[in-house]
Amino acid sequence: MALQKVNNEYFFHVNSNANLSTYDLMRRGTTINIGDESSPFFSIYETWRRTYPVRKDTGEVQHVPAMRFLNEVKAGNITPDNLPQTAYDVANHFLMLARELLWETVRLNEFPEAPSRQRCIWLTRTLEQARDWVKILKFQPNAYWIVRLRASGRALDTDGRLLAGESEPLPVWYEKARKYWRGELTDDPWPEVIFDGTVVVDEIIGQ
Repeated sequence: MALQKVNNEYFFHVNSNANLSTYDLMRRGTTINIGDESSPFFSIYETWRRTYPVRKDTGEVQHVPAMRFLNEVKAGNITPDNLPQTAYDVANHFLMLARELLWETVRLNEFPEAPSRQRCIWLTRTLEQARDWVKILKFQPNAYWIVRLRASGRALDTDGRLLAGESEPLPVWYEKARKYWRGELTDDPWPEVIFDGTVVVDEIIGQ
């Protein structure tokens, strides 16, 4: 495992207020303790229920939970404006939740010394890697900025390409998770650093 203790080392972070994050963008000089609470990404699953608006015969708009919404579409009771996109969004939502729960189970059982993805911050070693993640995650221009941080704590170098993103047999997911937590790399890696500890915002680089 490529787990390291770091002290005042520089990293880069794609700081975003997109994807329902309730956190403000980072400011220069801010000190943040990482690991005591859920990350902005995972807290979405703890606080937000995916729903879709449906207009009733009375004109009232009702917000229907995702699976009930799709079931009503299947039954012919609702005709959504963009069913392919809605179906994909729902499937991807639950795929990522299943992945994060399985990845955390493997970490707790086999790699407990590693930082948790549910309570970490994602960093990169270089500015170029941070900009690569902007492209991978398809951030809109006004929804993020890149910051340079000074970090002290635990840092695990991993490969984002090992994260499950497809419907595969469960043993394949477990093997990917173990490779991820061991810090193994694919032939064409997406380098990321899973970190918990303390970070100080050193510089707002922008986009």
